[in-house]
Amino acid sequence: MENYYISTMCLTIIYCMTLIDQVNSARFLGICMPFKSQLIDTQALLLGLADRGHEVYIVMPQPMLPSLPSGFFDKRIQVLLFKTRSDEFLVFETAEFQKNGIFSYFDRPTDRTFPSHKIAQLINNFRDVFTKNYTADMLKDTDFNKKLKDLKIDMVIVQNAFISFSTAYLLPIIHNIPYVSGVAFPPTESGAPSLPSIVPNFLSTYSDTMNFWQRTVNFLLFMHYQYMVTCSIPYDFHAESLEGIPKKNFHQILADSELFIVTGRHPALDFPQLTLPNTIFAGGMSAKPGKPLPKDLQTFMEGHKNGVIVVSFGSIASYLPDYVIKKMVEAFGKIKYGVIWKHTGPKPDSVTPNVKLLPWLPQNDLLAHRNTKLFISHFGLGGAFESFYHGVPVIGLPLNGDQYYNSNRAQHRGIAKVMDILYFTTEELVGNINTMIDNSSYVDKAKKLSAIYRDQPWTPQQLTTYWIEHVLKHGGTYLHSPTVLMSWYQYYLLDVIAFLLVVSIVVLTLCILCYRCCCRIFCKKKTSTKPIKMKTK
Repeated sequence: MENYYISTMCLTIIYCMTLIDQVNSARFLGICMPFKSQLIDTQALLLGLADRGHEVYIVMPQPMLPSLPSGFFDKRIQVLLFKTRSDEFLVFETAEFQKNGIFSYFDRPTDRTFPSHKIAQLINNFRDVFTKNYTADMLKDTDFNKKLKDLKIDMVIVQNAFISFSTAYLLPIIHNIPYVSGVAFPPTESGAPSLPSIVPNFLSTYSDTMNFWQRTVNFLLFMHYQYMVTCSIPYDFHAESLEGIPKKNFHQILADSELFIVTGRHPALDFPQLTLPNTIFAGGMSAKPGKPLPKDLQTFMEGHKNGVIVVSFGSIASYLPDYVIKKMVEAFGKIKYGVIWKHTGPKPDSVTPNVKLLPWLPQNDLLAHRNTKLFISHFGLGGAFESFYHGVPVIGLPLNGDQYYNSNRAQHRGIAKVMDILYFTTEELVGNINTMIDNSSYVDKAKKLSAIYRDQPWTPQQLTTYWIEHVLKHGGTYLHSPTVLMSWYQYYLLDVIAFLLVVSIVVLTLCILCYRCCCRIFCKKKTSTKPIKMKTK
């Protein structure tokens, strides 16, 4: 009988714990651009919520699912698919599009600084694919939207969509769901100050200590960036999808985010920057302790006693010109280290036995291996933070965008060397590889930085999860700064300074006039009271 009561009590406790989990759990939806790197970042954020017992979903177009590697998504991530009129959005990750588009500078180096009209038009057309056709398909897919409505999603995480995929925000607005913005850098709409005097623009190569001319250039780059990220919602969407919903411009839509999760920066690594309570710096959510490697990779890693170099240019970069690949192959053939290289496309000629080519890498797990000596990368956000986390020095060959900032940040910290992918030589690459491995200062600084990065009260995932749960429970309005509603001249007190300057000038002018008037009166009185001398005969 006693055993019966004990069993009943245990079952009751387990049942109550289940009820507690059900009450506290929520449903979160992630949406991002359909690129592998973006899906990896979004998945990492969602898995932090899944660890807390929440249900997590991710939006994805049907045509992309077959292109993903096996086991790409964690089993806890539930994928919500919608139909698209075509797979034209997948062209971005093709070598042909990249050769004629974002990487055209390999053939025409001037395009890197001054993109031609043709390139600009190509990129603008691609942006239109997302802001119009892709979004329209998502919003008009009846089955997808019905399922979304039935799920009763509690919050949407819109990841890195505010530049080329601004219309992604229409999904939570139409379904009346609060949303959080995941961003690489704090946008103006967050209210967080981004002063060009101390915060280097991601297009520059400066640190936070700049002279007059560097601050001038940084300010111009800052203004150029503000123009680049100025987005709008096409009128057709307001007329069709937002009928009955108060019209807002994109600036207001982005500013209405409950929270801003900055996935491209972390206080332990970045230049110090002012922030606000609604802006959380949580870079490196994909960085974590390594898992055991597949048998073939483990054998390769252990078989090279001098160490192994990991080479990857990310999940997006599908095109590198033959002359760049040739120089890398020649360099790898002249070193004593093993090389694991993420390479898509035809196998290069003259690949030496110490080089292993793979179309997809367990990058984080390879960087975590004790025999990894160096990482050669374009310095995308994922790889940058994973190398920081595991204390691996990096040779950076940035391709575009924020990669210049990421590589410059690491070089400033003394854990990386940056090379120009257009003009580097085989000898230069070999020399940098040997220098960075043989000179212990690079790995020592990398290990120290790794210790600082890890020695935080929360991991980036845990920090993000806490604040998302917090704003879901209490709302994030009280965290917002009124600066997002202020004009730039109000924010910098230029109107106040102008007013005080005018008042000062008026008061000073009045004082001068009064002084001159007093002087005239005094001089006149002095003249009138002066005694007249009589002439004597």
